[in-house]
Amino acid sequence: MTEVGFTFAQAARAGMTTNAYTIGFVIEEQGVVPLPGERREGYDLEERARLMAGFPLAAEAGRELFDDYDQHFEEGLEIVIAGIGARWG
Repeated sequence: MTEVGFTFAQAARAGMTTNAYTIGFVIEEQGVVPLPGERREGYDLEERARLMAGFPLAAEAGRELFDDYDQHFEEGLEIVIAGIGARWG
């Protein structure tokens, strides 16, 4: 990162931020999907939507929060990197 113009401090903070995002995301994912193809009790998306039918936005949010982790990780990482670039790029 320093070779492309970041100061050492900026590179260190950017790396720390990216690492913190990654670790936090994995912890959240493993809380729902501890093993591939296995969901923890309470995270069935259809059941969650049924139970929250009276709260349509919260019911809909379940698919965004508790599904398609690969895509969500990639999108979030792109946001982190774009933010680093906007701040110091």
